[in-house]
Amino acid sequence: MCVCMRSRMCLWVFWIIMAVVTGCYCALSLLTFSNTFKAYDVSPNSESESIRAILAAAFFGSVMVFLYLFVSFCTLLGKTIFRSGAGFTYGFITSSSIHMAMMCLLCGLVLIGFKEDVVSKFEDDPKKLGTEWGKIDTQAYKATFSMAFVSTLMYLIFFGILVFDKGAVQKNDADVAKIEASSKA
Repeated sequence: MCVCMRSRMCLWVFWIIMAVVTGCYCALSLLTFSNTFKAYDVSPNSESESIRAILAAAFFGSVMVFLYLFVSFCTLLGKTIFRSGAGFTYGFITSSSIHMAMMCLLCGLVLIGFKEDVVSKFEDDPKKLGTEWGKIDTQAYKATFSMAFVSTLMYLIFFGILVFDKGAVQKNDADVAKIEASSKA
């Protein structure tokens, strides 16, 4: 097996692993958004800024992850099939992986920053607010910011793979020779 085929396989295997891990973060983030939104609907508006920050971090984090996965899949699929080399779109997903690492880090920091507020406001006295927030919801909340940090690491590793393994999307000498031989015949 040629080196470029191993490069392509490495690229796609890691992209699939990254997609599964960040997809889990996306699902947990949407669950946290849903749970927090339900609890916010029945709670007083005295601390609405902190709740809005949690909602924004949970929702926009998952939206950005979904968009990145879609765009990177389409770009890498096209680059793998046509082997057109690293161009603008490859550079775009490479730089976007750093952006996504910062986005996931920011979402995780926002969520971890309001952990005590969530526990004190929703879990400690749910009867007072009339919420259905329980320990399982708090555990899902904690898992969300943990997965945000794991996703940050995945995006940084993916950035390294994209930067140092451009050969995965370029034609190798054997491919060029086959194309020239078929065009001469």
